[in-house]
Parts: sequence; structure tokens; C-alpha cells
Amino acid sequence: MNTEEYKYYDENGTVVHTTGQENLNNQFEYKNDNTVRFKIGEDPTWYTRKFDLELDGDPKMLNVYNAAGDEVEIAYRIQKLTATEMVLVHEYDNDTYEKDGETYEAAKVAKTYTYVKQ
Repeated sequence: MNTEEYKYYDENGTVVHTTGQENLNNQFEYKNDNTVRFKIGEDPTWYTRKFDLELDGDPKMLNVYNAAGDEVEIAYRIQKLTATEMVLVHEYDNDTYEKDGETYEAAKVAKTYTYVKQ
């Protein structure tokens, strides 16, 4: 099952909002040339990006490069990485979220993506 879970935190580190989706049609494939091929949701487009892994440090990271391949576009903390399952977390500061028709500010957000190879 492919899922997305977003947790929004206040300045004290308390979760103030959680949202997510399940049963997404997200797919990924690792290629031998250090690229990852992925598809997001119902979009039929397959995207290919160069990536590198930082496995010696803590946390372990997956860096995905932009389409030109010359700079890191997004860095994920690796929670789990096997041949058939990948759980990645993208964390950053200062974001907004919607709840009951209102917009709120969060000090931090952690977006967890789970991909299971079909």
C-alpha cells in the first residue's frame, strides 16, 4: 500500500494537525545508473531523476536531484529502504495547512511517504 502522511507541529514540537492518503498509485523503480523512476498518483507520467544515498551518517538520507541533475531538489530521511519497500520522510520548517476552512501556520512539517513496489 502506498501512503502519504503529513504531520504539522507547533513551535513546542506538538503535533497540531495530521492528514494523509492511502491506496495511492505511487510507484518507483531503481535503475542501475543511479536513477530512480517514479510515478505519482493517477498521473500516467513516469519521472526519472538522479539520486544518491548517504548511508554512513545518521540519519541516512536519499537525495533526489532536479531534472537537469545538477543540484539536490529534495532530501529525504530514510526510515526504511528495501528492494520492495521505501519509507521516506521530508521535514522542513514553516508551512501552512487548512482545517475547517481556515488556514493555520505550522512551525514544522514532516511528510512521510510509503511506497511498496508492485
